[in-house]
Amino acid sequence: MSTSEIPASTSIGDRATPASRAAQAQGRGGPTKHAALHFGYADGLRALAVIYVFIYHEMIAAPELGHGVRLADLLMAFNPVDMFFVLSGFLLSGPFLKSYFHDGRDFPLVGGYALARALRALPVYYVGLAIISAYLWFTHVPPSLWDVVSHVLFLHDFFSGTTQSISGPLWTLAVDIQFYIVLPIVAWYFFKYTRTSTRGKRIVLLFTALGAITVACIVYRYLVMLLVNPSSYEQQIVYLHQLPGAACIFAAGIAVRALLEAATPGVRLRLADSSWLLLLGVIAFHPLDWALDAHYDQMLQLKLGTFGLGPALVAVGDPLGALACAMVILALAGTANPIARLLSGRLFVFASSISFTFYVYHMTVIFAFAGRQPHPSWSLFIKSAALSLAVLVPLSYVLYLLVEKPFLELKSTVRRSKRTHLTDWSDVQKAGATIVDARLFPGTSEQA
Repeated sequence: MSTSEIPASTSIGDRATPASRAAQAQGRGGPTKHAALHFGYADGLRALAVIYVFIYHEMIAAPELGHGVRLADLLMAFNPVDMFFVLSGFLLSGPFLKSYFHDGRDFPLVGGYALARALRALPVYYVGLAIISAYLWFTHVPPSLWDVVSHVLFLHDFFSGTTQSISGPLWTLAVDIQFYIVLPIVAWYFFKYTRTSTRGKRIVLLFTALGAITVACIVYRYLVMLLVNPSSYEQQIVYLHQLPGAACIFAAGIAVRALLEAATPGVRLRLADSSWLLLLGVIAFHPLDWALDAHYDQMLQLKLGTFGLGPALVAVGDPLGALACAMVILALAGTANPIARLLSGRLFVFASSISFTFYVYHMTVIFAFAGRQPHPSWSLFIKSAALSLAVLVPLSYVLYLLVEKPFLELKSTVRRSKRTHLTDWSDVQKAGATIVDARLFPGTSEQA
């Protein structure tokens, strides 16, 4: 499998493989059966989702603004977290779907997959966790030992007391880790037990399974809302937003990727170039999703006979948002789509390159400045947002260069070697030492 065929992406913390204009032009003429798909616009979608989150958190940091929180609720109707998770399913499932759909392909090396995920997510996350914990230690209430340990082990989503104890947005990364672990296991069983089936039967089985996962996920969410009724946001994370309640969101991304991988080139282009799906996805689901999110408590009181209509509506809120996100991704897959070309441009690629670091630190920076404004107003809100951006953008870029980029280069080096077994650790050490030497001692890079 060529390097270009393996997406270097995941939800919040990755950049998509940059789109090749030449490959796109070739695809317009009719790519081969095994041609690699490129999704450079995922960079732009991720960057827009992070900006979305930033604006929302700026608004809730100043609740005295009155309508600011209501406007924040309206903004969150098209949930950017749904986009993060849909993108994870869409991008990370690619190599597994290729081996599943195309005869003669071996199953991707799980060791290489695990190493790529670790190099991609863990360095930025752990450095951010250390810096934010140190900041809280000296300026606010110090995090407890359990707060830190639970975050290190990605267990903080299982306890309401730790979901928001260090930095609120970090809960999404724990859900991503759950998906990273489950994806290759499920993919392997599908690959193992269906490899002798016809391609058509494999396609039917996959989409049937994705549909079953979606239904089971919605039923689980409904039962949680009906029986547990999590009232606080922390409880919603514990009971509603773990992988059992978010599986349908990841499944939406996998379904779109499977549709593009399984379709013939002509059908793929007709589907992708149907840009009206973009407008349909936003227009059809945005008002309903906003109603579900903005009127959460009122929705829970609705009844339909002996059943809870409100919990049922809340249960389908995120799945509907995920469907809208999936429709956007599908619409942007067209090679002639001008929005896709815009989102693949340099500005969005740069924004996406710092988006992971930006996401990890943004809440801490926002509340650091918001707490210094005794009398919030719209003018102070704008100034606070500008000040937060003035700190976050250069901070994210510097940390991207010092922490994130070296490990991305290490991951690319190991991948290019096509020897991604975890037992080939000497090659990993050698590649890492070369990158570190080049960073710290520029003159030694040529000698190496």
